[in-house]
Amino acid sequence: LFGVELNDQLVAGVMLTGMESAVGLYNLCVLPNLRRKGLGSQIVLKVSEIAFGMGIPVVLQCEPSLEGWYQRLGFRRIGTVEAFSFTPSLF
Repeated sequence: LFGVELNDQLVAGVMLTGMESAVGLYNLCVLPNLRRKGLGSQIVLKVSEIAFGMGIPVVLQCEPSLEGWYQRLGFRRIGTVEAFSFTPSLF
């Protein structure tokens, strides 16, 4: 877990997982009042720079509504994930 502080306040964070073949980027969060100011992009680009230096790609899963944002940062879709959850009221 990595955080970004501004004036002693946590304003953004990201969870990274390191593997031999890739860096996983998950749960990128930026405070709502600081979105659309480039902070999230800076975080993703820094993670990408570090992974590139290691010779491995960055991979992630995201909501479909965020695909365009990640594509503008150089990511491309390589597949989809289907998630299932248990709903107790069905039983």
